[in-house]
Amino acid sequence: MLKRRRLIAFAGLILWTLASSVQAQPVTANKGASLPSAPVAAPPLQGCTPSAAEHDHMIYLDVAKFDRSDDGWRTYETAHCYSEAGSLIRDFLASHSALKPDDKALLHFHAGQMLADANRMDDAINEMAEVLGIDPERPAPDPAWTLYVKGSIAFLRQDRPLLDQAAKDLDAQAAKESGAIQAGDRLNLNALHGLQKCFGRGYAYAYGSPDCRDFDEAAKLNQVLDAAS
Repeated sequence: MLKRRRLIAFAGLILWTLASSVQAQPVTANKGASLPSAPVAAPPLQGCTPSAAEHDHMIYLDVAKFDRSDDGWRTYETAHCYSEAGSLIRDFLASHSALKPDDKALLHFHAGQMLADANRMDDAINEMAEVLGIDPERPAPDPAWTLYVKGSIAFLRQDRPLLDQAAKDLDAQAAKESGAIQAGDRLNLNALHGLQKCFGRGYAYAYGSPDCRDFDEAAKLNQVLDAAS
């Protein structure tokens, strides 16, 4: 299940990258903060609670490695340490004030996903809602991404009409696109369809279970994205 979850985790990022042709840049830390270089290798994971060394290693990574590789917070997701993964992403955000809006938005969304997996629903909703506040800062806001976030929040709030409307609108938006952009929209729609099918169940189950999601379709859409990246 976790492998399948990571299969689609980069959909929003790929969409933004293809649309703007902007590559991830190294993160600049808070002004006035002096951050040492990250250790060459992460200390071995010891349970779910990060040691000071583990925590510092993660916080000092650049955003690409922290959020888009298995060396960052996904180490904790793989170990089923969802609450700790969400908290770690929050700490990373607090320690890096100069992130690009796209990176900031995606991190907030991933924090929300991890906190939802940990059944910390209020915290999860707050993190995903941060994405909608960031969106106007982006040079070219992506309506499909906004609909995906709104649908995800609707599921967490158990608002079925809003979830259904977000899925319907995302379907219509995807129909206007083509190629990899459309595949990314369809991939996020695939996730919303899973939330619809298993509405009332936990987020981790509805998002990550083959009982809810069509992972064959997701794999095909990812192939389109991989070919374009």
